Formats: sequence, structure tokens, C-alpha cells
Amino acid sequence: MTKARLCRQCGRPLKPEDLFCAECGNRVRHRVSVWPMIAAAVAVCVVAASAAIGVAIMGPDNGKGVAASHINIKEHKKTNITKKETDAAKKSDGDNDNTIRNGETNRPKTKHYTNARFAFAIDVPEDFAWQPESDNGDGRKFTNDQLGMTITTWGSFNVTNGAMEDVFDVDDPKYSYKAVTPGEFVASWEENDTITYLHQLYAPDVLRTVEFTYPTSQKAAGDQIVEQISSTFASTYSTDALPGKDESNRCAAWAGDYRTLGSAFGTYTLKADCSTTSSMHQGQWQAGSYDRDSFKQKANGRYAWTGVGKCAYDASLTSSEERAACDAFPSSVVKFELVPSGASPNGMLLHAVSDGIDANAWEAYFAPEGYDGPQQANSDGSYE
Repeated sequence: MTKARLCRQCGRPLKPEDLFCAECGNRVRHRVSVWPMIAAAVAVCVVAASAAIGVAIMGPDNGKGVAASHINIKEHKKTNITKKETDAAKKSDGDNDNTIRNGETNRPKTKHYTNARFAFAIDVPEDFAWQPESDNGDGRKFTNDQLGMTITTWGSFNVTNGAMEDVFDVDDPKYSYKAVTPGEFVASWEENDTITYLHQLYAPDVLRTVEFTYPTSQKAAGDQIVEQISSTFASTYSTDALPGKDESNRCAAWAGDYRTLGSAFGTYTLKADCSTTSSMHQGQWQAGSYDRDSFKQKANGRYAWTGVGKCAYDASLTSSEERAACDAFPSSVVKFELVPSGASPNGMLLHAVSDGIDANAWEAYFAPEGYDGPQQANSDGSYE
């Protein structure tokens, strides 16, 4: 006889298919029996043993290979459930039409959406239609007419730098379930035969939201999608853009190699701590440091900081005269800016301006690998 399952929050009896309690909205945690897994493992061992007997010379390697493959599948499955993506998807006709991310055959396959303006990302079920991004670039809707379900994402600036409890409506009496944790707010409720699940991310500078709505008649299917997709909603920006925060990974979301657009500066490598290095030329390159606490968020999703550029060299590839000239070369202040771009795979272009003197002054735009936007600058010198 199957033991009755009760909601841990309100004590209401639950049905086997319930993912959320109908009384209080609490998420139901399903226990998974280990016996089917053990049986499957035994079956794998039997198959491996049979193969070993049939082909004796491959026995040890084959057995090891089967075990390793099984572990990799489990690890990949776990990663797909819990990983919060930070990489932007490759653009196609204005959409982040990424390769299918979910390797599990028993769960809906997904595509990845990244919002460049407010730096957030989410996986979207493959069978949802992508509606056009809003005119101001603050978010997007995804719809499934068969389920009558809509996923809406958007971001906004926290213009007052208000606390989470002040900028999110955390005490609305209509909520049947809510959870408040540092930097995150979740709530669900039912109204007019429609279930709404709200997931919000807080930062002192930016507020990010995803909202799921679906009819109560599609509760089972809608709950399953919420459980899968809500956990993938994440900021693609590594730290809050305020002085005093962790300075070691402010640029982690956009770190990588950038190639110069429209000129011959070569490439720039942006590191997680916002320091930079240029491509090497005859054993020399420009090394850029990061000025602590200079990282700021600007309007329209831009980020800016300053650093100091100085000549660096590889002693094994340069002469003593070249090294002396490099040491004597004056350092210069470099102003960096990340500029939103829909044609960039990570959502940004890197803009750098050096306020040097004479030939030392320069300005350039850099794009990551996969950029498919303009190669020549606009009349104002930008690539936007």
C-alpha cells in the first residue's frame, strides 16, 4: 500500500503528479527510488560482462569504458539541470538561436536567450515561439499556444538603489507561496483560473524578472516547465557594479579574446579582473592594469572602467635596446567601455580610448569571436 504524501508546509494531502501544493503553493520535492537505478546498474554490468566473455581481448578496456560513459552521462545530466548559463547565444535573424542545450531525452529541449541590455539569460523550451524583443531591449516574451502558457522576461534599472524589500512587492496578500532569499524573490498565486509564478533577481543597480503564466487546466505541464526553466534564470553579470565589492571578477561574464574592428591594432584579451593584454608584436605588447573601484554602470546597459597601459616584453624575444625602449615608453591612461551589441555573441563590444600624447593617443573597438555586425565604423566612429 502506498503511503500518503503530505505537503511539508501546510500538511495537505498531495497527488503523485503534484509539483506544487494547491493549498499553499509550496514546491513539492519528489523522492526518487534508488532501486530502478540499482537494477539498471546491474543490467549494465551484466551486459559488460557478456561482452568481455565474447571478446576477451577487449574485456578490461571495454568494462572501464562502459563505466566511464555511465558516469559522464550522469554528470552531464546534473549539469544541465543546475548550470546557470552566462554565455550569449549565437545570433540568427536577431534571435539567440542557440544549439539545443538539454541532453536529456525525458525533459523538454531548450534554446538559450540572453538579454544584452540588462545582462540576464534563461533557457526556453524548444516548442515556445519567440516574440520580438521589446523596442527598448528590456526583455522578451515566449509563448506556447497549445498550453496557453507565456514566459515573460524583463529588466529595469534600480534607479533609487533601493533595498530588495522596497523595490519588489514581497508582501502582496494574493501570494499563496513566496520565498525571499538574499538577492532573490519567488512567489506564486492563482487568479481567474490562471497560475502565475514570479522569479526576480535583485542587484543594487539592476532588477531582473521572469514571469510564467498558464491556465489551471494545464497545471501539471506548466508546473513541470516552471521547475525546469526557472532555475536557469540568471544574471550574466558576475558582481554588483558598486565600489567595495569583489574586484577579482567584475569582467568575468565578458572575458576572452577580442579582435580589432576597422584597424590594425590586432587583438585584445580582456581578463576576469578587467585587466587587459594586447596581441604580441616583435616580442612586445601592451599590458593594461585595472584601477580599483573604477568599474561603473552607465546608461543603456553600458559598463566602464579605467586602467593604465604600459609596454611589456618577452626578454627572450627582444634585444636589450628594445627592452630599454619599452621600459622608457610612457604609460597612459586607458578608458574602457563595454557597449551592448546585438551582433556580438556575448552581447558586448569592447571600446578603448587612450588619452596619450602625440602618437600614443588611440581609440579602437574590439569584438569577440563570432561577431557578425558591421566591420566599418559609423560616421560617428562607433559600431552600434
